[in-house]
Amino acid sequence: MDRDMRQHSCQNSCPSIGAFGRLGALGLTGLGLGLSLLLVGACDSGEPRDPEPRRGEGEIVAADASSAEESAAPMAAPEGAGESEPREASARREGAEARAFLETVEPVATRAGHLRFTAEELADPQATAIFAARLAAPASPPELRLALAEALHRSGGDWPAAILAQLAVEEDPQVRGILVSTLAKAPEAAALVGLQRGLVDPAAEVRRAACELAGWAPAAGRDSSVEAPLRAALADDDARIRAAAARAFGLIGAGDHFDAVMAGLADDDAEVRLQTLRALERLDPARAAALPEVASLAAEGSDPRVKRAATKLRAEAGAGR
Repeated sequence: MDRDMRQHSCQNSCPSIGAFGRLGALGLTGLGLGLSLLLVGACDSGEPRDPEPRRGEGEIVAADASSAEESAAPMAAPEGAGESEPREASARREGAEARAFLETVEPVATRAGHLRFTAEELADPQATAIFAARLAAPASPPELRLALAEALHRSGGDWPAAILAQLAVEEDPQVRGILVSTLAKAPEAAALVGLQRGLVDPAAEVRRAACELAGWAPAAGRDSSVEAPLRAALADDDARIRAAAARAFGLIGAGDHFDAVMAGLADDDAEVRLQTLRALERLDPARAAALPEVASLAAEGSDPRVKRAATKLRAEAGAGR
């Protein structure tokens, strides 16, 4: 009887064990299938695998410290415009082939929306003459001419002479402003010519560029031929020019112009007051800190940047004790 009972128990329990076994097998199979699908989905999700451009694929390198602000990757250029070939192909361009390329290459758009030439062929000595000729062509679109003007100082030929020649005949004030600005990297003699022309230019944007150039090329800014127009810029109708002129005197280190620069402490424009404070600090920090105008700006300055600068100047010079 015991044997019959064991047989009956086995018959009742075995189907359940079998069922669980089959379910377990199915579960393992399903798990394997699910993992396979996940792996396939990860490898082919339909999304771009590298949506961000790698360094060197159209990235813009600033020409100088001020242009370092556009160091991010540029926006995509129109199809076929300004496309650079691989370095290997670019290195093989010589002579007539390089000339043909430089005569037709187009700039690319930066993230800020400006057009800029990035091709390595700019280092070719013949690039200067070719770009200067393209800039002088009256039919060139304004945006292209701005890009050509900016690219000249990065070309491989005698670009200071090309810039000065174009500056003498250029009618577009925006282009003149760029040409003057890029002379910051030119030899002193060329920078001085740019200052002499730019400081008396009828366009405010060119005079502002010239004031900035005086600070970037202080050796040229100290020349007696530009002393009078640079001082006149301290009283220009355009506040941006007054601020740039004050900053230039500080960078030049012209201590004999302290009194002329000091007038900017009472300027209605906060940026002019700020640049005046910084210039006076460079010229003579002890004398600047002792000025009652500086004490007033530190105590009651309406602009927080000006107030901080005046307070810092007085504290560092010991005038606030």
